Amino acid sequence: LGGKLEENHIEHRLFDTSFMRDARAPFKESVRELRERIGEEAPAGYKPERKYVDLRQEFWREVEEFRPDLIALSSTSYDFKPATEFILPAKRAFGIPLVVGGPHAMAAPDRAIKNPAVDAICILEGEEPLLKLIQGINTGRNISNINNLWFKDSVTGNVIKNINAHGLENLDDLPLPDYGMFDERHLLRPWMGKLRRQAYIEISRGCPFKCSYCIQPNLHDIPTLDGKPAAKRYIYYSSPEKLVEKIEALDGKFGPFDHVQMIDENLPTMPIEALRSLHDIWVNRLKFTFFTMSRPEYLVEKHPDGS
Repeated sequence: LGGKLEENHIEHRLFDTSFMRDARAPFKESVRELRERIGEEAPAGYKPERKYVDLRQEFWREVEEFRPDLIALSSTSYDFKPATEFILPAKRAFGIPLVVGGPHAMAAPDRAIKNPAVDAICILEGEEPLLKLIQGINTGRNISNINNLWFKDSVTGNVIKNINAHGLENLDDLPLPDYGMFDERHLLRPWMGKLRRQAYIEISRGCPFKCSYCIQPNLHDIPTLDGKPAAKRYIYYSSPEKLVEKIEALDGKFGPFDHVQMIDENLPTMPIEALRSLHDIWVNRLKFTFFTMSRPEYLVEKHPDGS
């Protein structure tokens, strides 16, 4: 999303709580620190400083300084209530609309739109709807008919539910992510007991499986423009060549890196020829270790005879 806004010369800022701890929260450790302490992860000796703050006050100060035309939140269901609670006071005080996307808005849209802090929600991919929403606000155009967005009337509570477009046709068309939004410390990541300088790159979207603990089954069943479920396009990939080009560009702009996290639901579902092509390009042009995700039945030990 940040890369899309940067590409279109839209000023934006991230309110990043990664290196903050809410002074009222009962937990003082990060998940990684807890896992290291109980022996689930090898310690890397990395403990970045985290400020203990009142998140509501911090967010208020950020909004007061930046004075945005729109606040955008991406949230899981677990984080949705506390996130909207610390956003609401500043949103009301400065009269700024809030649009919410991410897992909660897609899995429970009717519940999300009823939250008193929320003015609009985004269903499915957000790059084009968010861009159109911001451009509409900036130019005074009608924004109530943007595909993939629901809008709530602040007086009556009535909701406009626009149809869902199919979204991106090709991940290769996305610009580079905007790492400039993030604290530099995000690029330093402990991994297997070592501190790495890590890049992040999206390799695919979607997954063909319907695990009960995952959001993917919900995404499969969201209807799009033609009334058919989104499952007809439930997974698509970057091309191997374009993916490696983006990693090289990120390394040149924000590196040097020595590790890459490939953001992907299940890498081996990539067509086998594309996967082989990615392997060949990777070993010839990149020297990074990498992390990705898969299901166990995809991972088999290659026998010395090549079978």
